Amino acid sequence: ASGGTPLELPRRRMWHAGLFIGAFFAVFAAIWWVQASRLNFSADRGMSDLLFNLFNLFWVMGWTVGVVILGLLTFLFLFYDEEARISAGCLVTVSKLGPVKIFSEYLLRDIRNLRLVNARKEGEATVRFDYAAGDRGLGDAMPREDAERLIASIRAAMPRTMLDAGAEAADEDALPAPPRGAEKPTP
Repeated sequence: ASGGTPLELPRRRMWHAGLFIGAFFAVFAAIWWVQASRLNFSADRGMSDLLFNLFNLFWVMGWTVGVVILGLLTFLFLFYDEEARISAGCLVTVSKLGPVKIFSEYLLRDIRNLRLVNARKEGEATVRFDYAAGDRGLGDAMPREDAERLIASIRAAMPRTMLDAGAEAADEDALPAPPRGAEKPTP
């Protein structure tokens, strides 16, 4: 999965979501700390104190699960990154959530409708394409010139027959699928 021609993508950081989840993490951790500091098994005066302390202990143990999950999500979203490269006839994207890497491979010959889509901000665009039955994106909003360079890099790596067929197509929305070989009759 390593190697190939790297494509320069804008840094797509999910720090907005990381800060949002981090705020919840801080609140949950503060509540956990207050409850954990109230645990006191040395001053048991009777059965009701013991039951109250056991209830708080189990509550703190359950709350710990939520605090740990929110802490992990905060870490993962704050350190989200994405990269792409062209390797062995494939467009390979790698989404990184902290130490977790998610690989997606797209055969260049099956990419259709490679296009720029205007972003919300003036002068920026996103790179989109159709693959299988879905619409995919590559990177985040970027300056239009960078997006055009990215599309040019992908088109330069695409099989020549795809580009020739795409240039002849009247509809600029999609590149046609590669021609299929003659189907063999079944006996």
